[in-house]
Amino acid sequence: MNTRDWPIRSKLTALVVAPVTALLALWIFATTLTFGPALDLLAARTLLYDLGRPGETVVAELQRERRISMVQLTGAGELPALVEQRLRTDQAVAELRRRVAGERLRDAGPRRAAAPDRSGRRRAAAAGRRGAAARRR
Repeated sequence: MNTRDWPIRSKLTALVVAPVTALLALWIFATTLTFGPALDLLAARTLLYDLGRPGETVVAELQRERRISMVQLTGAGELPALVEQRLRTDQAVAELRRRVAGERLRDAGPRRAAAPDRSGRRRAAAAGRRGAAARRR
């Protein structure tokens, strides 16, 4: 096959196709490598907003409540600030529980391989034994 007889358009196309194909293959490879970590970053953001920040709020409110409780234990009578702080702590705990029970947080966990179904394994083993017993007959 003599390339001298080819038109210039065909020669230029032949020169461009190989590098463009290689670049396309590299782009697809790089995209598949970075897609998983990108999804992990989105899941981490969801964990931060739905678990991390409300958890920090609960800890801060508990620390304030403990500090006011210690002040009350050293003095006489009940402090009205303690009642208010207990309400704020209860609200923070309720918010954390609401977010933990949500669907977004449940779906944001790390992707793991599904655990083997033990009952399915038992059923398969039992079916194998039944098949072996039927073959013996």
